Amino acid sequence: MKHILFISPGFADGISDSKCIPCLQQFALHLSKTPGIKISILSLEYPFEEKEYDWNGITVYACGGKNRSWPLKSFNLKNALQKIKKINSDRKIDLINSFWFQDTALLGNFFCKRNEIPHVVTLMGQDVLAGNKYLRFFKNVSAKFICLSPFQQAVFKKNSGQHAEVIPLGIDEKEFGELNTGPRAIDVLGAGGLSPVKQFNHFIEVIGLVKEKNPSIKAVLIGDGSEKENLLALTKKMGLQNNILFTGALERDLVLEYMQKSKILLHTSSFESFGYVFTEALASGMKIVSYPVGIATEASINKAGNNIHELSEIISFTLKTELSPEKSIPFPIGETIRKYCSLYRSLLN
Repeated sequence: MKHILFISPGFADGISDSKCIPCLQQFALHLSKTPGIKISILSLEYPFEEKEYDWNGITVYACGGKNRSWPLKSFNLKNALQKIKKINSDRKIDLINSFWFQDTALLGNFFCKRNEIPHVVTLMGQDVLAGNKYLRFFKNVSAKFICLSPFQQAVFKKNSGQHAEVIPLGIDEKEFGELNTGPRAIDVLGAGGLSPVKQFNHFIEVIGLVKEKNPSIKAVLIGDGSEKENLLALTKKMGLQNNILFTGALERDLVLEYMQKSKILLHTSSFESFGYVFTEALASGMKIVSYPVGIATEASINKAGNNIHELSEIISFTLKTELSPEKSIPFPIGETIRKYCSLYRSLLN
């Protein structure tokens, strides 16, 4: 039995918490069911209280860092290192898989070097961008780097000069149930954190352009964040209050219900390493209209536009055509598990 420790900035605060990094939840859950593998999880920042708890048979060690800045962060990292040592003394750690190139990777690197065990770093998002302050420590980290998409891989290569293997984080088809092939009342759906990088102001502007040809267009925007008030103000300014519904943040099962009622996923993010929301939308029978980021760069699964005018034209055209929902699972979770298990075995042998 090989003991693998995941180190992540956050993890689900109990089995009812489906909003915190759902792709990592699915990966951990399915990997834990693999014969010969035991998973433990160390979460540095969230949950915001220090505790140890069971999550679907996996022990989670929460440090309760609360995203504190330096110098308070140093106390959390020291505490996290002590927890890793305790986990290792209770049951020897054979491999560490850190998620994101940040404190998680540096902490994993320190322990792995000291104990001469393999280290895998899964690059999850904007951590591959040149603006990531942790990249200056890159040459000091000895690890196997994994990207989620060829798009992210290319950005990482450009900014680090290093090659990374690509293993997408897949989904479990069983989560999605029977496909809704009947009428779908929502024309356009957006989902994600309402942060500057997601550019949901572009989402609103696209809906405004589509409304010129389709006055009754119905859109829903799921999520919460720092840009919420600005987005609400823009919606009012453009006279789209009757066209765009803001739901706030929702648990994942409700998000998937909305997807089953929607025709098109509109994604206007300026950067996306992978785009787990794309896989969820495809499994829900939606069409995808997006900027060319993450797996949206793969023409087989989406229609890409480079500006709001191109996106609005694609949406207007798509809504005019016969929309026949078709479920697509381009990245099944089983394939993700197979590739990671193969990687782990190669490093542990």
